[in-house]
Amino acid sequence: MSKKNPVKSLDLDTAKTSVENKITMTSLLLSYQFEYGVNFNERIINLTGDIDETMFFVLDSALNEMETKSKKDIVIKIHSVGGNVYDALAIVGRITECKCKIITKGYGCVMSAATLILASGTRRREISKYGRFMWHEASYSLEGKHSEIKATVKEMEREEALFSEYMAEFTKKDAKFWRSTGVHEDAYFSPNQLKSFGVVDEVF
Repeated sequence: MSKKNPVKSLDLDTAKTSVENKITMTSLLLSYQFEYGVNFNERIINLTGDIDETMFFVLDSALNEMETKSKKDIVIKIHSVGGNVYDALAIVGRITECKCKIITKGYGCVMSAATLILASGTRRREISKYGRFMWHEASYSLEGKHSEIKATVKEMEREEALFSEYMAEFTKKDAKFWRSTGVHEDAYFSPNQLKSFGVVDEVF
């Protein structure tokens, strides 16, 4: 009786493992595409809904994967009413450090914390002619001791000033403009106004 060739057996096991890994990776990529709006083939990331930790995690994971595959540009499509400022700043930080150039594109609404993300594109910033952009002062509700509330308000004022400074880095308007805009009443800007402000490079 002939003995089983151990090399061939190992090759078959390796091939099986390789196929299983590919199936797992394909399932994962499809999951990201349908659940989180990430298209790895077209190198497109959709940021839709509230800005939060999950949005940063998905964007960071997608960028990590895309950076390893190619140096081609990556498109980030934005449709968001805003959300957590810290998570928005995390997203902006990740965009600006990306090894690939980023094209940001605004659709529908780009508001509140999402505004800085649109402005931070490193290759090009665009917005649809049907898009709406809203900038406003910080809003929050607080409960607790008087000293705690005072400390929180002081920190919020610092954050608001910094957010305006960051916006000035990416646009033609200075921090004073952004700091004084949207106070008392939300400020809405048309796509053409955004182009004149230097928030975007193109209207499509």
